[in-house]
Amino acid sequence: MRSYLRLVLFTTGLLFGVQVPGFISDYSKRVEAHLIEAQQA
Repeated sequence: MRSYLRLVLFTTGLLFGVQVPGFISDYSKRVEAHLIEAQQA
């Protein structure tokens, strides 16, 4: 049971580790686009 829990935690951490960098880059691009639009307006 304990090893199963550890496996689940590891898998979850791995998934988040893969997802987070993509999410951050998408978010920063969105913020950058908003700033550029605000400066042009």
